[in-house]
Amino acid sequence: MQRRLDLLRQAENDLEWAEHSLTGGFCSQVCFICRQSAGKALKAYCLFKGFDTVRTHSLYRIMKELQENWQLKTCARELDIYYISARYPDALAGWRPV
Repeated sequence: MQRRLDLLRQAENDLEWAEHSLTGGFCSQVCFICRQSAGKALKAYCLFKGFDTVRTHSLYRIMKELQENWQLKTCARELDIYYISARYPDALAGWRPV
């Protein structure tokens, strides 16, 4: 229970950080930290659902394993893409971070 709460608190803190970064115009960093925040919240949800180990960094794959609603899977896939490109600027051909 405590681990779930810690993950959720950190996810909320990360979102506050993202809001400040967005105000400063750090768009790639905002994408990165929003994905990190979503990952922490999703891991807390996995713990709630009884999954104690998550073996992927892909939010989409986690959502697929949980068999959750499609709209969240779509958002998870998009966050995965922004996360990869924000962390590794040369990972996606034709895309450059801001």
